Amino acid sequence: KSTDDGKTWQVKNNGIEENTCAFELTITGRGVLFLTVSASPEHKEGKKGKSFYSGAVYRSSDGAETWTKLHVANGPLFPNGIDYDRQNPYRLYLGFWADLELSDLVGGDVVRENGGNEQINIPGGIFLSEDGGTTWTSIFDENQYVYDVTVDPFHRGRVYCNTFNQAAFRSDDYGETWKKIKGYDFHWGHRMIIAQN
Repeated sequence: KSTDDGKTWQVKNNGIEENTCAFELTITGRGVLFLTVSASPEHKEGKKGKSFYSGAVYRSSDGAETWTKLHVANGPLFPNGIDYDRQNPYRLYLGFWADLELSDLVGGDVVRENGGNEQINIPGGIFLSEDGGTTWTSIFDENQYVYDVTVDPFHRGRVYCNTFNQAAFRSDDYGETWKKIKGYDFHWGHRMIIAQN
């Protein structure tokens, strides 16, 4: 954390577990911080292996002095982008990657040398919280690799998501239903950028 425009920095990891592979920080209109941490190889004692850390989601209400781990779903997780509704900052949208092969996470050489590959079951898609991150509900296809979710600040209820499944989607009802955006076919899309008309 920096409080002098980036001239000096302090580590603010109180409450964050062993996996510190931070992916994205988001601050809501209430000043609450959310941190997504990516799944990553453990590589204990500098050695490669098949073990890995689950990803995680954290919340801080005191300017990153302390962090609380949030329960989004069971099992290993791979959270990515998070965004919030500007009219209701308690409403959060969180993108997840779906099932992975172990080799995608720790490397093909590692699994070949340690007994072979295997599938890691991970819930993908999008999870919604309407209480500031305390509880979450799946609202999108859990087989989708969602890289990021973008809430449109100019149209109430409109939400976009970009996937690594050669598709982007739009919802006009706060994520209750989704439609694939026609003509979009880029395989590894990241996120939507909203421009004011």
